[in-house]
Amino acid sequence: MASLLLAGGLLTGCPATPPAAEPAPAATTPTGPGPVRSFVFATLDGGQVTHTMLRGRMTVIALVAPFDSASQAQARFLEVLAQRHKPRINAMLVVFDHPNNRPLIEIFASKVDVDFPVALADPATPAGQGPFPGLNAVPSVIILDRQSREVWRHQGMVDAKTLSAAVSANDALFPDESAP
Repeated sequence: MASLLLAGGLLTGCPATPPAAEPAPAATTPTGPGPVRSFVFATLDGGQVTHTMLRGRMTVIALVAPFDSASQAQARFLEVLAQRHKPRINAMLVVFDHPNNRPLIEIFASKVDVDFPVALADPATPAGQGPFPGLNAVPSVIILDRQSREVWRHQGMVDAKTLSAAVSANDALFPDESAP
């Protein structure tokens, strides 16, 4: 009996082994441009934004949710990036939420106060089956080249400095092929 008490005392006095930390999601930079990412998203102002409308400039798209504080921070980082690279890039938020939650989405958009389109994701996009296959976590960021081909993606929040470096690096790697 004493040995059981002693063993129990030793177990409670030993610190538990901390769980292994999950590695942070890594950004991926394809070695060449991926396929054209075709999309048509409805915007909060009643319009729409399509991949063809964004051609001619690098485009940075943040996938966000209105109830997520990291998404709010991501929207602000994207606003800083857009201001630094204006008019060199396009920027856009794609909100993952049900259309019935439009009042919440509108409040989110007014709070982050961005100067670029805020669009509603189609049902396939949050499932990872839309124009950005396998990418259904928020926040996430995609960079498209001037022909709307995916050249970079990141799951998780990414700051404006890192985004700026990714835009510049991919702009140099995948220049405008239609330019003389």
